[in-house]
Amino acid sequence: MNEETVGQAAKHVVTFLRELHADVAAMVRSLDGLFDKGGWVPPPKYQNRIANLLSNGLANSDRWVLSSLYRMYVPRTEVESIRRVVLFQVDFAPAAFDYAIVVVGMAKYDAPTTADAIWSGWESSVAIEAHLAGAGGSTTLLPRETWCEDVAPRAVEMSGFVQPLDRLTDDTVLASLVVVPALRTFG
Repeated sequence: MNEETVGQAAKHVVTFLRELHADVAAMVRSLDGLFDKGGWVPPPKYQNRIANLLSNGLANSDRWVLSSLYRMYVPRTEVESIRRVVLFQVDFAPAAFDYAIVVVGMAKYDAPTTADAIWSGWESSVAIEAHLAGAGGSTTLLPRETWCEDVAPRAVEMSGFVQPLDRLTDDTVLASLVVVPALRTFG
């Protein structure tokens, strides 16, 4: 029996997380390219942003490790006056699933909004994840109570779906399981 010390386990965990984050960063760069081909881009201020809850404070040790990352895509023609947005979240430890997932939400606004308003309004996807877990993860119009407070408070409509992170293995799969279904929502 090989018992690993805490120090050895810590080293393995950090090495694994670095590799995982490198793989997920590559996936996000691929998504950026695939959405760009469809005319959708991250808003300028958010082109390099993926999280806002990391901490380096001693009082917030639960936020030392990235548990979710976020991305948003808007039509290239709407970066300053947004009416449609695709919200993308990788949740490494979702409460409603036994594995890491990607949550994709498509929101529509009846009045123009800004990327800052969308980013600052996006606090938690827990209610969406719970709803989609009950729907088998398939694309569905989301009940207002699952998103109006914690994800897209000013949106008039939102639909979404979930994919297991493990399934998103290359650009062809990303296109067919994420980009095409997301953009199809907007016609």
